[in-house]
Amino acid sequence: EKMGKEMAYLLGTSLNCIDVGSFTDGETSVKIDDMVRGKEIYVVCTTTSSSSIMELLLTVSALRRGSAKRICAVIPYYGYSRQDRRTMQRREPIAAADMARLLEEMGVDSVICVDLHNPLLK
Repeated sequence: EKMGKEMAYLLGTSLNCIDVGSFTDGETSVKIDDMVRGKEIYVVCTTTSSSSIMELLLTVSALRRGSAKRICAVIPYYGYSRQDRRTMQRREPIAAADMARLLEEMGVDSVICVDLHNPLLK
């Protein structure tokens, strides 16, 4: 949240109001309280856990459904970046590429990463 506030200050804007919670069964709930139609949106979220990944993906989905013009995911730590290539063993995912595909498929237009394990992921 601190990083988002600093970014908003530097960009001369304010943070959008987003309600993130969970249902009793553990499912993530995301509600965007502000109008985003036609706006360029920066979503700041880490991907260090399954719940934070779902929060990011559902936030992007809500922004797309709200007709945001562009969505940029700002990811301070790109989770799963250590799994960036095939190993000698078979049947292992290349999770860094899978994460990128998830973001792309949900409608993220661009990604800014602060800390990448491997510079080849750029």
